[in-house]
Amino acid sequence: MMIPTIAFFTPSVQDLLLIAIVALLLFGPKRIPEIARACGKAVKEFHKAKDEITDELHGKTDENQKKDEKPAATDQDADKSKK
Repeated sequence: MMIPTIAFFTPSVQDLLLIAIVALLLFGPKRIPEIARACGKAVKEFHKAKDEITDELHGKTDENQKKDEKPAATDQDADKSKK
């Protein structure tokens, strides 16, 4: 019995060219940079939200990270070590 597999679509150069031409016709040359910028910002926000959720799930909140950090040496501690 053969196990079905999922074949992923990998676009060829011709496919990407066709997509670019269709996008150019639909949106025009002036709007494409705006759309690309908006998509980049959306992806950045998505990754930021994903990282925040991952940190919360792993218990790495700011409070826990502050507890794990060692306190910085003060000037009084430095004076004591010299004596």
